[in-house]
Amino acid sequence: MWIKRVIIPLIILIINYQQGISQNLFSKKQLYVEGFYHYGFVAPHHDYMAYFINEHVQGFQVNLGISTIGNKFWNKYYNYPRIGIGYYHSGLGNRNIYGLLNAGYLYVDRSFFNLSNRFNLGNRISLGLGHISKIFDLYSNSYNTIIGTKLNVFIQYNIEGAVKITPLVQMKMGLSLIHSSNGSIHEPNIGFNIVTSSIGLQYSLTNQVYNIKKESPINPDSSKNQFITSAAFGWKSISRFHSYEYPVYDVSCEYSRKISSTGWLGLALTGYCDRSIKKEFEIQLVPDSTFKPSDYYSIALNPSYEMKMGRLSFLFQPGIYLKHSVKEYGLITNRIGLRYNFRNNMVAGISIKAHWLAKADVVEWNIGYRWKK
Repeated sequence: MWIKRVIIPLIILIINYQQGISQNLFSKKQLYVEGFYHYGFVAPHHDYMAYFINEHVQGFQVNLGISTIGNKFWNKYYNYPRIGIGYYHSGLGNRNIYGLLNAGYLYVDRSFFNLSNRFNLGNRISLGLGHISKIFDLYSNSYNTIIGTKLNVFIQYNIEGAVKITPLVQMKMGLSLIHSSNGSIHEPNIGFNIVTSSIGLQYSLTNQVYNIKKESPINPDSSKNQFITSAAFGWKSISRFHSYEYPVYDVSCEYSRKISSTGWLGLALTGYCDRSIKKEFEIQLVPDSTFKPSDYYSIALNPSYEMKMGRLSFLFQPGIYLKHSVKEYGLITNRIGLRYNFRNNMVAGISIKAHWLAKADVVEWNIGYRWKK
């Protein structure tokens, strides 16, 4: 079920992303490899989770990437970022109950200052899939009330300092924040938050600074305004005591205006149909008998910021509910995600919708159409 619903669509998105990168973007001389050692801890967000944590987190990470050199207009705007794929491995605080985390991901790594500096500071964001070896089982692992699926979303944010040892070798030290959960596809879904410090080395085949082109291409998209309509589908579980997965549908209208070469700022209005709502009323400590069919539907208003890197976009949409029926959801609803912009103005992507700041509600797969002017 996971393969059909998550893996195949994600592979399609990655293939399109890689094709967009490969077209005149890099050669072998832009390749580099880096490795890191991680040491840190699982940040427990519930007392019962802290009770079972008996060790620090130790792990390693390997990245294979390319250094952009100005073949695309957005390279210069983001200070010639590095893009690649990677693998992460670590424990989760208790190997018998929580097991191990292994993850594969795509990442974007950006330096803040001039690349010719010996010392630099930067950040990296990674998004992919993580495999957790120990999950909740009522009979064999009932103490693990943190995660109910082996395959989960993997998100990592790093801030790093770098020093050049030679023109081709850098030493890096940084702080890493990692989150892995399943977006409420299956309960339990409290998820893991990991904080680590890291140290590592990066080796490049050539010096990126010498490969940077003197003139960058012009942005081929001259539009200033865009309007996107999209439809999305997801599914969710609301309790580990009820194994049924409920479908969630939504329709969204989004307007945004270009505020920089790669940034778009706007507003999104989304209507949801969530088939789990009736069960939410029934499983409360005091069952609520006031449910009516209109409670299936909710409306959210989200300010939207879209950060484009070629055809791939990163979406950040904090917002509020204008209408919803479950009090525990609160007023705040947020969405972050990836969007791929096809040449025929079609768009497709994946996003995670959450209540409050980070309580995952549903993973959404969406497709839509973009009008631009």
